Amino acid sequence: MVGVDLAPGTCLDFGGGRATSVLDVVMEIYRLVGGEGRPRPGLLPNRPAEAATQVADLGLTAEVLGWRPEVDLETGLGWTIERFEG
Repeated sequence: MVGVDLAPGTCLDFGGGRATSVLDVVMEIYRLVGGEGRPRPGLLPNRPAEAATQVADLGLTAEVLGWRPEVDLETGLGWTIERFEG
């Protein structure tokens, strides 16, 4: 760490820093894995206080780790899927 004291339970965000809906992420994963089935959005009710669109706040992550995104969502998801399939 870069000398930043964090309170227990502090979360760091990782992402591209642009708004992406949960459904868009799910659809991209399904496209990349090319498996059977399909997402069924709306089948279950939304969970209380769950935002449909998420935006990573990279300020603290950059301050603590010096990390910035270097790949787009599609590439990152593809690498993650390869890692778990391989």
